[in-house]
Amino acid sequence: MAEINEKLSKLLKEVGEVVDLKDRSSAVWSLPQNQNVLIVKHKALEKISAHLGMWFDPPKIIESDTEKKIVSLVVQGYIDDGKGKNTAWSIGEVSPENYKTYAKQSTYPFAMAEKRAIDRVILKLLGVHGDFYSQAEIDEADNPNKGTSDKPDPKMIAMIKEMFLTFLKVQKTREDLVAYWKNNPEPLRQLKAMSEIAHQEVEDAFRERAKEIKQGES
Repeated sequence: MAEINEKLSKLLKEVGEVVDLKDRSSAVWSLPQNQNVLIVKHKALEKISAHLGMWFDPPKIIESDTEKKIVSLVVQGYIDDGKGKNTAWSIGEVSPENYKTYAKQSTYPFAMAEKRAIDRVILKLLGVHGDFYSQAEIDEADNPNKGTSDKPDPKMIAMIKEMFLTFLKVQKTREDLVAYWKNNPEPLRQLKAMSEIAHQEVEDAFRERAKEIKQGES
C-alpha cells in the first residue's frame, strides 16, 4: 500500500482533516482495486488551497460539445512560496468515457471539468501530482486510459502549445522559468504524445527564453 508523504500529511492536519488510508470517508484513502493509488478529497484540497493562499485564473474552454457530452478546459493557478510567485496549469476533461456517474449528473459537466483541473493544479503546486489523484478524477485514477483517443485533437494541441508559449514569455528569471517548466510535466507529456513537432517548438521557446534572460542579466 502506498503511503502519504510528510508534507501533505502536515498540511491536512493544519486544516483539520483526518487521514486514514483504509477509510474512504477520510481526507485521503487508497483505491480498493489498486492500493498504490491514493485519492484526496476535493474539499480537503480546497482547504489546503485557501490555507496556502493559492489563486486561479478563470478557466479557458478548449472544447464544448453538448451533443457528445464532452467538456475540456484549462485552469492556471498560482502560489507565493516565499521566494516568488510559482505557477502551474492543467486541463480538466469530462466525457461519458471518463465519468462513470455522467448519466446521473449530465447537468454539471462544466463544474466537474473545472473541479478536476483545479484539483490537479493544487496537487501540482504542492509538488505531489502523480503520486496522488483528487476525488474528482477518481474514474480516471481507476483506469487512466479511459477517455483517451488514438487521434490527436488539433484544438488541444494548439491550446497546450499556446499556453506554454504565452507563459514562457512572462517568466522574468531563470529560476521562474525552470520552476514553470518543472511544474507542468503533465501537459508537456500530453503535447509530446499528440505532436512531436509542437512539443519541439515549445522546447525551442524554452531555450530561447532562457537565452534572453541570460543576455538581460549580463
